[in-house]
Amino acid sequence: MPEGKDNELARLARLAGQAMFIPIFLALYPLAFYWIGKQLDLWWGTGTWLAKIFLLLGLFSGARQVVKLIKRIMSDLS
Repeated sequence: MPEGKDNELARLARLAGQAMFIPIFLALYPLAFYWIGKQLDLWWGTGTWLAKIFLLLGLFSGARQVVKLIKRIMSDLS
């Protein structure tokens, strides 16, 4: 296999590996933030307010990370 083909294959494999983080960002960020909010609710006795706020923050953070990752992947492709 020509050397240029190996480099291209390695670059595409790296980009595919980066893209595999998208579901992790979309699942773990909201769950982790929700868990933190739930623990703070239990500690401070605030009902479920902090859990809901932290869940929204987790959704926003996960989406933000996905957008940043997609921009990075798109710039690497071009």
